[in-house]
Amino acid sequence: HGEWAFPVYPTNRSLVGSVPTPYIWDDRCRAEDATERIKELYNMSKEERNVRGMKGREWALGDEAGFTAEIMGKRVIKNLDKLFETWVPRERYSFINANEYEPNVVNHKLLY
Repeated sequence: HGEWAFPVYPTNRSLVGSVPTPYIWDDRCRAEDATERIKELYNMSKEERNVRGMKGREWALGDEAGFTAEIMGKRVIKNLDKLFETWVPRERYSFINANEYEPNVVNHKLLY
């Protein structure tokens, strides 16, 4: 991370999700850790905050991050061109014989 950032690292990580989205990592930090970082920034001099803020701005507007409309636009065009060069269309439809269809179920007796 850059010197303009005040990272708060997670103390635990949970795996959550659902059938459509099976893997979602959920990171959590301790409230005390977040408090320490906020206090560090709060107690910093205005001049130091400005210096760090300008360094962060320089990074954000540079080529690495590219958080400008011009750079983002160029990246969209570049990646759309790449997509059109490598695009392989899939068939529009497929036939399924309903008589040959085997449902994906577990056979069992229902007990009441």
